[in-house]
Amino acid sequence: KKIRGKATYIYNGCDHYQQRVLSTEDIDNFRKKIGAGPEDIIILYVGRLNLTNQPYKGLAELANIYQTLSKKYKNIKLLAVGYGSKNDEELLKNQGILAISNAPEELMPLIYKSCNIYATCSHWEGFDLPIAEAQSFNKPTICYRIGAHPEVSVDGKTGFVVDNTQEFTEKLDILISDSKLRLEMGKNGVEYAKKFSWENIVKKYDKVIKNILGLKDSKLHPGLSFFRIILPLYTCTLF
Repeated sequence: KKIRGKATYIYNGCDHYQQRVLSTEDIDNFRKKIGAGPEDIIILYVGRLNLTNQPYKGLAELANIYQTLSKKYKNIKLLAVGYGSKNDEELLKNQGILAISNAPEELMPLIYKSCNIYATCSHWEGFDLPIAEAQSFNKPTICYRIGAHPEVSVDGKTGFVVDNTQEFTEKLDILISDSKLRLEMGKNGVEYAKKFSWENIVKKYDKVIKNILGLKDSKLHPGLSFFRIILPLYTCTLF
């Protein structure tokens, strides 16, 4: 209890992809390259691509939901991006899912910009950074009410935080059919994502480090300034 009373937490930063400027032409060309037309609605998932080895990630579940909704909406595409083998990628493509395995970091801003909705059926996460990243790109999100999800996404405002597969399917259906709602939630997401800006995160690290060192509001000693560079690269709990 004594330790718990002294514990604090610091979120990951999410705006590290915002420096790249992308044109409408860049986005249109990328969508065309992956097989999505201008009227298609791209549902993005970022995470591990193996359908069986990490079942808690819920990609197989998301694929099933997509298959169900694609019978109603012929203009939706599921794009799965993340760590995986070429075999994982091919298995997804064989199910009609767009897939990019091991996408380079420099491609991620274009991927986020090109999608319309971010969705994850993950059942276990410590934080789930891609949700915050997607929100920083004006994208509405949908996820399960697990882990930090209710803190990363605001149900009914930046997207939907749901409890089961049926609700997930229903809410994703709403996002697909309502472009105005997608726009509204996307705008809300951008504002909320500022909470996870690296500027804010570094300030929190500075505050905690100063408290640990007994410096309070005074400046860090020049010799300790390296903390500002090293610590924000990690997710950790400090006491």
